[in-house]
Amino acid sequence: MRVIHIAPFFYPNKGGVEEYVFQISKFLVNHGIDVEVFTTNILRGSTTKLNFFEIVERIKVLRFKPIIRLGNFGSFWPQFIYFLFKKKVDLVHVHVYRHPHTLLAALICKLKRIPCIITTHSPFHSSTTLKRKLLLLIFDNLFSRYLRLFDKVIVINKEELRRFKFLSKEKIVLLPHGVPSYFLSKFSRFRSKQKRKVLLFVGRVHPSKGIDFLINACSLIKNYKKITINVVGPIEDRKYYRQLKLKIDNYGLDVRFLGEKKREELPNLYDNGDILILPSPYEAFGIVILEAFARGKPVIAVDSDGPRFLIENGENGFLVKYGDIKSLANYIEILLKNKKLYRKISKNNKNKAKQFTWDKIV
Repeated sequence: MRVIHIAPFFYPNKGGVEEYVFQISKFLVNHGIDVEVFTTNILRGSTTKLNFFEIVERIKVLRFKPIIRLGNFGSFWPQFIYFLFKKKVDLVHVHVYRHPHTLLAALICKLKRIPCIITTHSPFHSSTTLKRKLLLLIFDNLFSRYLRLFDKVIVINKEELRRFKFLSKEKIVLLPHGVPSYFLSKFSRFRSKQKRKVLLFVGRVHPSKGIDFLINACSLIKNYKKITINVVGPIEDRKYYRQLKLKIDNYGLDVRFLGEKKREELPNLYDNGDILILPSPYEAFGIVILEAFARGKPVIAVDSDGPRFLIENGENGFLVKYGDIKSLANYIEILLKNKKLYRKISKNNKNKAKQFTWDKIV
């Protein structure tokens, strides 16, 4: 059996979509299924172009050059059409609603009579420009019905069920992201010797991740001198990184940019932190939330589609409005001071993470 995934980005790029495609592909390969990934040759945050062909943990990867790019996320790369026509395939799984490759793949699969499914990945983050907002509004109202071309539409949070209510119940299914099973085992027996409390951010250093919101909030915490902020992830925007450094120096905060880490290193980093903060204005899901849950850490995140699906206030952590630095600072102080609440949330989150292992999701 042969399965083809079609996604705008794949490893070595890091992100929720990339992890989703990788985990599913790896599982299928381990069960004797031939898997290929069609993607772009873009390396985010770099001018480097990735090789056309590569094998990543027995997953065949074909990368195509975009002929049109709209920022760092939107692109048009029709060269994959030839390969999709040419190859014999049993199932095509495309990723990310609104992107041109999803419509093209659906039409080709209809012509070839191949089953085709889509995971939409909830790309409903707020737009920064009026022009972009208008374009997306027009697209969603005029073209969203193309989702009916797919045999199945997979959504990753409950908000998407509302957005795609024009689809029949037989067509649409809620299937969220997962967390690797090793996050639920091998807990660190010791923590780095330090009296400071540690706030953890895991993700790309990019304006879309809202790290400046976290830094502004931490400056309001009474005992901020006893707090360390560990930022784990690649620096994708050097200008934004320099702006953050100036702000950090101005406030006198202890912020450590630890860079990108291997996934196997992350459990220990979570264990040496106290709270995960996810300050991005929008998260379609937030795999790092599940990772923190698995390590028994409370999470404070901005109230958007993904975090709202996973976090109940006072049970798993807290949700805040983006930019509300007083609320974010207050919730941080509550979790650091209230040991009884912290222990309750820690237990809740470990149990909840067990529902979302990749083995179960796949």
